[in-house]
Amino acid sequence: MKTIIIGIYYQILSFLRVKKAFFFAFLFPTFIYTVFSLVWGGENEDYLKFLLTGVIVLTTASDALFSIGGVIANFYRTGLIRFFRVTPYSYTKHIIALICSRIVIVFFSTSIVLLVAYILNGTIMSWHEILYFVAGLILCIYIYAFIALIVSRITNEDSGNSGVMNFVFYGTVFLSNTIYPITELNPSFKIIVLFNPITPALDLSRGNFLLYQSVIWIILLWIAQYVCFNIQLKRK
Repeated sequence: MKTIIIGIYYQILSFLRVKKAFFFAFLFPTFIYTVFSLVWGGENEDYLKFLLTGVIVLTTASDALFSIGGVIANFYRTGLIRFFRVTPYSYTKHIIALICSRIVIVFFSTSIVLLVAYILNGTIMSWHEILYFVAGLILCIYIYAFIALIVSRITNEDSGNSGVMNFVFYGTVFLSNTIYPITELNPSFKIIVLFNPITPALDLSRGNFLLYQSVIWIILLWIAQYVCFNIQLKRK
């Protein structure tokens, strides 16, 4: 346990030293929430909570895609996985420390956005809403971490410089009900939003829980990752 805690500490330090990661984890979500709440928020409390959950899910998706799934995929792509298998600090402990460190970062990032939302608009979430919210973030981490593994194994590219990975992230975010209710603005987007991987996490975080929707994505992504992993092994 002590080894994992130390690992979490150094993983957080390593993350915070990357200026780009620090910006997108802490400054970017606060900026997005502030701008959109000032432009479209007004006295509309429903939209302010809609925006609040969307911004935090967006940030969580980015962390899961680039800082969890992408990092794990790079271990396999670069062969670093072989190094962990022969060191006293096991691969399993390293992955646990990596995931836990990102969860801690998501927690602090979420806390900052919630604080900003309270200061700007007096927005407060009930305990009932917070429980759905946490469940949605957990589902978001699972979905986007697996997407990163799948994309990295198909393209065999560095996750940080992968055009496909960036396309997946920005495509799923802007063609969804993350920041604005796109389906209300244009009903023709309903099909796209329905099959968007970020939709189950958004719906769950907003209390619109559809069990079959979440289960389908969990199973499909696990199967796809398993298939891609075996195809990659055969290539080697």
